[in-house]
Amino acid sequence: VRIPHGVTAIGPEVFAWRHNITVVVMPDTVRVIEVMAFDRCTGLEQVVIPKGVTEIGVMAFEGCTGLTAVAIPNTVRLIGMWAFERCTGLKKVAISKGVTEIGDGAFMNCTGLTAVAIPNTVRRIGNRAFQNCTGLKKVAISKGVTEIGDGAFRNCTGLTAVSIPNTVTEIGAGAFERCISLKKVAIPNGVTEIGNWTFWGCSGLASVTIPKGVMKIGDRAFRDCTGLTSVTIPGSVTTIGPHAFERCTGLTS
Repeated sequence: VRIPHGVTAIGPEVFAWRHNITVVVMPDTVRVIEVMAFDRCTGLEQVVIPKGVTEIGVMAFEGCTGLTAVAIPNTVRLIGMWAFERCTGLKKVAISKGVTEIGDGAFMNCTGLTAVAIPNTVRRIGNRAFQNCTGLKKVAISKGVTEIGDGAFRNCTGLTAVSIPNTVTEIGAGAFERCISLKKVAIPNGVTEIGNWTFWGCSGLASVTIPKGVMKIGDRAFRDCTGLTSVTIPGSVTTIGPHAFERCTGLTS
């Protein structure tokens, strides 16, 4: 499909469920890709998102299982909720500087993704943004991000390393829950609360640094972290929630 020059918006559900579409080329006049525009185009293998697009709408490419790579240009500010959810064939995504928010569930269930780099213009990684991305092994989060949403990386079972910058002040509930391959994590100095279930079931986690300034460790925050052998709780902590370290069978000090 080649969309003609002059078109400024790809409307809601315009190409939804068109399984025979394999390639989409958009002109640089397009500004918005709207809700479900290419929803479940399972045969779609290649899409060119031009500079000029500022918003990728809710579920715009949801369920496009044949899509293997996507480049988000630097004019895009918002990657909408569930925009690329269940794009199980997606192996590579390039998010350019300019994006300020990765919406809730934006790349949820993209099981083929192996690495992702979040640029320094992003301020919020939405709830469940990369949940169930089981092939994801490495995440680089640049300085500038302030919030990692609830369940953002939940069940990313292949994730071995994540770098959380000091600009982050909020790590949501269950953000890294069941990231069983995660070995080490350093919580930034600006974080005051480790939310409920944040690292629940991170059985490979051997080391965690809790900085001075953290005042609350939430319910089940480190439950079932069986690889954890020691933890230092700073004097700033006033509340440790129920079951916070339950079944941490390797914990000795």
